[in-house]
Order: sequence, then C-alpha cells, then structure tokens
Amino acid sequence: MVDVKMVALMGNRDVRYSDIKEKLDTVRELYPDAMWISNGEAGTCLAATKFAMLNNIPLFMWIPFPPVIITSKWLNG
Repeated sequence: MVDVKMVALMGNRDVRYSDIKEKLDTVRELYPDAMWISNGEAGTCLAATKFAMLNNIPLFMWIPFPPVIITSKWLNG
C-alpha cells in the first residue's frame, strides 16, 4: 500500500453515484488514510463527494463557483 495523503477525484459529468460506487470502494481500500479532493461538480465529482461524506472520509471541496450556481447542476441520485 502506498502512503498517499490526498486523492483528487474528477471526471465525466454524466456519471451517477451507482455507476462508480464500486470504483470508489476500491479507491478507499487502496488509499485508506487519504483526504479526498473534489469540486462537487455534477457527475464523478459529486458522486465522490457523496461517497466520502457517507463513509467518513476526510474531504476537501474546492468550489470554483458560488454555491447557488454549482448546486443548480446537481442531479438527484
């Protein structure tokens, strides 16, 4: 296992949580002590943010837009 302190998660905006949950489980297993970095944008970033929050993973969110703008792009599920 590698001693990684931070993992940045980003990707496609059309991805849903259920599409990548297994892959997020793998990232958590590979880097159990890492802080996850996400911008909360719809798709992969939002799925990773949700996963981190549900699994008590340290999370740093860099939000490049005002919250009212970024949350308007969030999809249900």
